[in-house]
Amino acid sequence: MIDDLKKQLLSIPKNREIKLVISLGYPSSDVMRKKVRKNVKDIINYNEY
Repeated sequence: MIDDLKKQLLSIPKNREIKLVISLGYPSSDVMRKKVRKNVKDIINYNEY
């Protein structure tokens, strides 16, 4: 359903698959979100998946 909306907004044929969408530009407001970094221990694994 969301892909159908994207296809309609961007005039993409229905038989095409959207693989990637990159947005460019500036935000509509000057308010920046607070950035929270993940702890390295939470994103790195040693000898396991």
